[in-house]
Amino acid sequence: MAASDPPEKPGLGGSFELDEPPPRPESASPSPIASREPAPPPPATLDAPPRAPAGPDLVIDERTFEEKHGQAVERVAGVRDYPADWPKEALSYPVRGQGVALLAGATGALFALDLLGWPDSLRFLAWLLKTPVLLFVVRWQLDLVGMSAAGRNEPVGWTRALSLDRQGMNVYVRFLLWFCVTMLPSRVLWLLGPSMLGVLSQTGALEVGLLIVGSAWLAVIALGTAVEEPRLKRPWVTVVWLVRRPFTCLAGSLGWWGLGVTEVAMSALAGSGDGATIPAGVVLRAASVYLLMVSGRVLGVLGRRVDPERTGPA
Repeated sequence: MAASDPPEKPGLGGSFELDEPPPRPESASPSPIASREPAPPPPATLDAPPRAPAGPDLVIDERTFEEKHGQAVERVAGVRDYPADWPKEALSYPVRGQGVALLAGATGALFALDLLGWPDSLRFLAWLLKTPVLLFVVRWQLDLVGMSAAGRNEPVGWTRALSLDRQGMNVYVRFLLWFCVTMLPSRVLWLLGPSMLGVLSQTGALEVGLLIVGSAWLAVIALGTAVEEPRLKRPWVTVVWLVRRPFTCLAGSLGWWGLGVTEVAMSALAGSGDGATIPAGVVLRAASVYLLMVSGRVLGVLGRRVDPERTGPA
């Protein structure tokens, strides 16, 4: 092949001529690593600089949900003193602050269900609807107990009672189980009857006595539930509280007795079929809600005497 001839292209039976490789960049030269320039040191801190406020009028509300709705109180460690003019001040507790509106609202809701069950054909439906409402009212009473024990002197609304948080519902369900346990002895005696026992000719007085003791026992359980003090649910601790404060525990259970008596009276008024008994029914229902609030206040003030270092009240 002559020098002036162009190079042959690769092909079948042809030859190859390789081009020279391109020059390497300086960055890929095989010089030692130590000869390269060291990387700059990392910054002293990686935190971002603080953000400047949007303006001088920027205000961040750090209050809790309960504080925004006026349902949070300042809790202090130790025993609280009784409020002024105790125990007569408990009678005016339902009419303080928004208590009148709460009393009227609970009375109206319950009496509307009472009227629904006035006809015999709707009585069962009324009971189905009234049962969860009564349970809600009792849960609201536990809120009154807890907030009174914490130092609040006015009734709280229904916000916490209407909430369906898992922890609150579990606590309330356990309280209902305690209610069944405390009422069990009197119910067993009623089912057995004097004919099966063969010891007492009449058991009515004993049944009422067991109900009274059971309701006072349940008052201490309700107090322990409201103030989140599980020690009060231990039998030996409950007995000490009953012995040290028997009348206060009985007064704390009057609200439940009022609800029970009112239900019996409402059934009697509905059976009479007389429309003139409606005002009497309103008064009875309002009295039962009022008594429930007063008894909650009594238990709440008793809760101010809870001392973790003592078995009984301070």
